[in-house]
Amino acid sequence: MAQIKLLKIAADGVPLEMDTAADEITLLSGQFGNVLASGNSIVSTDTDGNLILTPDGAGDLVLDGVNWPQADGSVNQVITTDGAGQLSWANNFANQVFNSYTADEAIAAVDALYISAADSVSKASAAGGGAASRLMGFALAGAIDTAPVDVVSEGVLTGFSGMTPGDRMFLSATAGAVTATRPTGTGNTIVMAGYAKSATDLHIHIEQLGRLA
Repeated sequence: MAQIKLLKIAADGVPLEMDTAADEITLLSGQFGNVLASGNSIVSTDTDGNLILTPDGAGDLVLDGVNWPQADGSVNQVITTDGAGQLSWANNFANQVFNSYTADEAIAAVDALYISAADSVSKASAAGGGAASRLMGFALAGAIDTAPVDVVSEGVLTGFSGMTPGDRMFLSATAGAVTATRPTGTGNTIVMAGYAKSATDLHIHIEQLGRLA
């Protein structure tokens, strides 16, 4: 790539090569083809012209520290965030019913939850028959301890893995998890969480089915 040398004019009229370490050029505006950069604006100057921003290779388009998806999603999908600066495409399940609580511990997306204190939730578990077995929904997204968390109690939720479509899913004895295997073991509670709509999507249908003797 060719290098452009800029000259400045000294007080006596003699041209001098600019010293980039000491001399700074401020361009109030500039036009490159049909793109005009002026002040805080970048404007297309041709009629109905598009502005196309294309990172190189696997580079991300980053706006205000947020990474946008590198490719288009599927029909009717929506943009979602992981809360850590990465946007992605997700299925738009308009039939979800969810409410906001406060995390009583660190929670991951799709963790099974129960109400552990006033307006607070923790990971649910089928081990035993106490409050922790009273599954009431799933985390829409992850949250750190004491942070807000949305809990989905009806509808279809995506983000699971390894499920077989059509399987009944139960609350697991492992805190926060669901399983296709009906819990066994004395004292464990059987809680149906819903049906596997696909390998990743759970149709939530919560039923308390009793405690094992």
